[in-house]
Amino acid sequence: MKKSTIIALSIIFGVAFGNIVGLIIGSIFFKENLGIGLVIGNSLGISLGLIVGIIFYSINNNDKS
Repeated sequence: MKKSTIIALSIIFGVAFGNIVGLIIGSIFFKENLGIGLVIGNSLGISLGLIVGIIFYSINNNDKS
């Protein structure tokens, strides 16, 4: 798989799971405003998805070398 494909897929999954976690965070901590939880979850999902994608790519790239 190409680097851009792996990173793009991991960001997509990060955004999906980030929104789920954001809803949970928003419903627990910010009962009046779920939007804050969604923003936090979405940003964490994108960041963690990017980090996981880069790590996954570097592990696969080292195995091929």
